[in-house]
Amino acid sequence: MPDNSQRPSDRKLALIAPLAILAVVGLMILGSLFLKPGDSDRPPPADVVSPPPAPVVVPPALPPPLTRVEVLTRVAAAASTAAGGTDEPAGREPIINRPFRLRIPFGCDGPAASPAGQQAWVEFDAARRTLKLVARPAIWTDLPMIRQLPVAAEVEAVEGFWLPRPWTDSEACPPRPEPVKAAPVAPAGAAPAPPPTPAGDVAAPPPETVGLARLFAKGGSRVFRRDGRPYSFVRKVPEGEASTPPGGYRLVLEGRVTGYPDGRAVRCRGDSPDRRPVCLVAVEFDRVAFEDGETGAVLAEWRE
Repeated sequence: MPDNSQRPSDRKLALIAPLAILAVVGLMILGSLFLKPGDSDRPPPADVVSPPPAPVVVPPALPPPLTRVEVLTRVAAAASTAAGGTDEPAGREPIINRPFRLRIPFGCDGPAASPAGQQAWVEFDAARRTLKLVARPAIWTDLPMIRQLPVAAEVEAVEGFWLPRPWTDSEACPPRPEPVKAAPVAPAGAAPAPPPTPAGDVAAPPPETVGLARLFAKGGSRVFRRDGRPYSFVRKVPEGEASTPPGGYRLVLEGRVTGYPDGRAVRCRGDSPDRRPVCLVAVEFDRVAFEDGETGAVLAEWRE
C-alpha cells in the first residue's frame, strides 16, 4: 500500500515559501516608505551655489544746513552786483533747496521798555514774575523790490525776519562797551573839555539790509501765514532768578532756500550808491524756536 504522507523536506519547503514571500513584501513596504517615487532615477543633487549678496545702496548724504557765514557770503555777492547797477543772471543757484539753520540773538540788554521797531524782544512783569518772549515777522508785501518782481501779480503776501548785524558772523549777543565815565571837573582857568559825542550818533541802529523772506502765492494755502501774529512764549520766573540770562535769548530759524521764480536765491535793491542794498533771500520756514542764549536750552518751538 503506497505511503501518501508528506515527507519532512516537503513540509519545510511549504513553511519556507510563505515566509519568503512575507519578507519580500516587507522589504517592498520599507522601501516605499524611505524611497520617494523617482528617487531611484534622479541624479544626485549638485552643490547649491548661494547668489551673491545684493550691493548695499548708500543714499547720498544730505548737505549740511547753511550757516550764517554761508548765507551772508552769498548775500554779499548779490549786494555787490546790485551796487554796481547790474542784475545777476537768472538761473538756478546751488543754494536753492539747501536747508539752513540760523540764530538771531535778542533781549541782550534785558527786558525792553518799548519794543517799537524790534522784531524780537523780552517783556517782564515784575509784579506777576512772568517773562514773555516775542518775535513778530515783518510784512514786506509792499516793498518796491517785491512789487518789481516779474511775477509780482502772483504774489499775495511776503513775510520774514531780518538778519541783524550782517557785518558779523557771530550768533551771540554782542559785547557791550564799558560805560563812559564822567569827566573830572576841570580846575578854574583850565581849557574847557571838548563836548561829548551825541548819544544819538551811537545809539541809532542802522537800517536792516538782509532778510529771510517767505513768498505766498495768490490762491495758495494760508495755513503758515502769520498776518501780523507774533510767536510768543510766557513762563513764570522764580524769585531770585534773573529775567534775562547773561547771554540773552536767541530766535532760531530753520528751513530751506526756495528761491524766486526766476531761479535766483537772493534779490537786492539799492536806493543810493552810498548805501548798502537791501537783500532778501527767498525761503520757507520749517521751525521757529526760542533758545536760552547762555545754555542753548529750547524754551518753545513751532514746527510746520
